[in-house]
Amino acid sequence: MPLRCVIVEDEPLSRQYITALLKGMKEVDLCGTATTQDEAVQLITQLQPELIFMDLELHTGTGFEVLKEINSPALTVVFTTALDHLALKIIKLSGMFYLQKPLDAEELEAIVKKIQGSNNVGVFQQPLRYLLETLHNDNMPVHIFIPGNGEEYVALKNIIKIESADKGTVLHLKDKGIKHSNVSLKYYELLLTDFNFFRVNVAVIINLCEAEINKISGDIIKLADGSSTEVSPKKREELFIKLAALKCT
Repeated sequence: MPLRCVIVEDEPLSRQYITALLKGMKEVDLCGTATTQDEAVQLITQLQPELIFMDLELHTGTGFEVLKEINSPALTVVFTTALDHLALKIIKLSGMFYLQKPLDAEELEAIVKKIQGSNNVGVFQQPLRYLLETLHNDNMPVHIFIPGNGEEYVALKNIIKIESADKGTVLHLKDKGIKHSNVSLKYYELLLTDFNFFRVNVAVIINLCEAEINKISGDIIKLADGSSTEVSPKKREELFIKLAALKCT
């Protein structure tokens, strides 16, 4: 059965383009479109679609505000955006589907087929639960998506440090566990800088809230789990600035 689908998009050309792409796909049944936050909330509430293509910035309101107002994780959402700012970082950290404008037709088709072909569409709703958790926490992630084998989530505050590895990265946790991820250290650096994480050298990112501020000697910083790591001389001044302004919950 095709997925009942709606488009929430305020740009006419983008809306027409997505509409044309979806109408050529047997996997979806396009049921309606909306351009504002209020229209989107009403449309989604009435139609209960199985798949939503959601623009981040609308004529009035935002895609995030639509989801907060509906406040239901029982949706499968694909964000569409031309923006590359904090909102996109939150989307990535939540493990949500997203497409950047201008949309690539093959990428869109691949996402739709992945969702439609799953025996359990609900599995794609899990990321929305974590996104809503973040949105209701003043946009501060509580859990983050770890790309890799099994694709799972960990609590942000449980991460001590992230190290580069031969085939990606390794996350060291406060409970002494480790998680392997198949993305680069740069991936985490770009996403976590706004959330009290800092790359202290070429191979390590630390959770600043787990750094013992008074135990920095020379170019070594001690972490709360008893481990220590080198601080690049070029990073030392910036590290002290970050630590001085640090606010942990």
